[in-house]
Amino acid sequence: MAAPRWTPQVSGGTATLRGVSAVSDTVAWASGSGNTILRTSDGGPTWQALTVTPDKLDFRDVDAIDARTAYLLSIGDGAASRIYKTTDAGATWNLQFTARDPKMFLDL
Repeated sequence: MAAPRWTPQVSGGTATLRGVSAVSDTVAWASGSGNTILRTSDGGPTWQALTVTPDKLDFRDVDAIDARTAYLLSIGDGAASRIYKTTDAGATWNLQFTARDPKMFLDL
């Protein structure tokens, strides 16, 4: 059995990417600094930049369940730590959790 091969991909953005979650050979999600959430449905040649919120957040992780469903984690002090969910491939995002304690900092 041949070992898997890595193929470099270009996101088209300038953000620092910190999270990636692939659900198939064609669909993957990536998250990062400066409100960045990206999705590819063609295995990486093209990436779609998605909008979650106008708030300036640092998205540390994305966990995809399938091609249409993913959870997104932002980090920071207090209310900057949030969890969002999409069920329509990133067209809309629903806030699932916001940290209320100003000392809380969600991280992996």
